[in-house]
Amino acid sequence: MENKTIKNKAIVGFFWTLAEKFAAQGVSFVVSIILARLLTPDDYGIVAVITIFTSIANVFVKSGLGSALIQKKDADELDFSTVFIFNVLFSVGMYILMFLAAPWIGKYYKMPDLVSVLRVSAISLIINGINNVQQAYVSKKLKFKIFFYSTLVGTVLSAIVGIIMAYSGFGVWALVTQQLLNSIVDTVILYFTIDWKPTREFSFTRLRSMYSFGWKLLVSDLTSSVYMNLHGFIIGMKYSSEQLAYNNKGLQFPQILARNIDNSIQSVTFPVLSHVQDDKERFRALMYRGCSLSFYFICPMMVGMMCVAKPMVVCLLTEKWINVVPYLQLYCISFLLRPIEATNLQALYALGRSDITLKLDVIKKGIGILLLFLAVVLFDDPVIVCVTYVMCTILGTILNMVMVERLTQYKTSQQIMSMLPTLAISIVMGVGCVFIQNAFKFNSSVIELISPIVVGIIVYLVLSLIFKPEPFCYLINYLKRYVLDRKKYN
Repeated sequence: MENKTIKNKAIVGFFWTLAEKFAAQGVSFVVSIILARLLTPDDYGIVAVITIFTSIANVFVKSGLGSALIQKKDADELDFSTVFIFNVLFSVGMYILMFLAAPWIGKYYKMPDLVSVLRVSAISLIINGINNVQQAYVSKKLKFKIFFYSTLVGTVLSAIVGIIMAYSGFGVWALVTQQLLNSIVDTVILYFTIDWKPTREFSFTRLRSMYSFGWKLLVSDLTSSVYMNLHGFIIGMKYSSEQLAYNNKGLQFPQILARNIDNSIQSVTFPVLSHVQDDKERFRALMYRGCSLSFYFICPMMVGMMCVAKPMVVCLLTEKWINVVPYLQLYCISFLLRPIEATNLQALYALGRSDITLKLDVIKKGIGILLLFLAVVLFDDPVIVCVTYVMCTILGTILNMVMVERLTQYKTSQQIMSMLPTLAISIVMGVGCVFIQNAFKFNSSVIELISPIVVGIIVYLVLSLIFKPEPFCYLINYLKRYVLDRKKYN
């Protein structure tokens, strides 16, 4: 009965989280298109530089303790309040450091306007310090429906304010205000909707015990964040903030689609896998389910987006953003592998092996930095810098699978074989999209974008009906059971 309850909570949690991500990111996607048309790549370049530093600082603020709360089976009120107090104090300290460092960062990038923008944007560090514990509590209790409302309201409200400011000529401040307001509204709504409130209780003993797990995640997340932002740092420093804006905008499109689905599954996968970490057979089954489902959704999206990259950029962002296309296509390859890499990583976290994830990150990022250095020296091309990120993603995916195989006996070959049917169908779909673009001469960029997308969706669904890949059959059977249950109770 308990296993069935966990399974049901996981499925319901996935759909609520998926709804939350798509609703929020759908609004954000529309807003980003509007703002990209109103603002310049230079405006986005300033925000992109700021994001490099705030992203790294946010890793320290989160510090792995939120994941430690989820992973700890018997986490109680004292644990949550201890982490909350620590996070708030630490995030305030990080904000002060960022405030003081702002003039040096602005001088280094030769952007005097960056100083005030960074100081305001960095307030998000304090907000995230609070929000991190709230999210851990919701994930721990598998109450993902709450995320839907808090995220959607924050996204819509901040979007309205951001667009109004952009139309009014506030430039980069429209982007900063939108991002900051989104975090604030989300945190306030969670405060009033969840049944946990922080107390003044604090225990150094509890903090130390959770840090034995959390500090490894902190270092692991830090190396990932530094490595990810190192690409942006080098592009912004060696080339221009405008090239950095192209890189970030190319990342944004696949990220919106892939992370919505992937994070929806992974946010449910980690707490659920933590519940069954002692049952290896169920553990492997849940791993397979989470990975195959997310790959079934993400793979055709990434393949399709690679095929329609040029008309999509021209149609949505206009010709001034055409240099985004090669970045977008490369990041699509990276996010195509994301479900496999992330599911295996969540499995290691759920098993409490943050020590292994740390060692893997050191290896992966060490090789990645070497590749990055060689790309800069040998090719001197910002697009080649992006290629090294894709190569590192492929390496990381393989290493994660190999390590999970050692701990759970879930073979790497089994994982790869389970993905091949979906990949094959997606490739055929992609060929259809390219054929439509080359066979017909469209007079409108909108029709040139929509036509291959419609054809791609039809081809993918038809091929799924013919060849019946396992995740497709699972979704159909689940929907049938859901409809029957609804009829029974109505």
